[in-house]
Amino acid sequence: MERFMRNMGLGQLTRDMQGGAPA
Repeated sequence: MERFMRNMGLGQLTRDMQGGAPA
């Protein structure tokens, strides 16, 4: 399920939370 959520756009949220700006 994590992969599906990340594919949906959770990856961007996680990156933002970690401190990484979206490309």
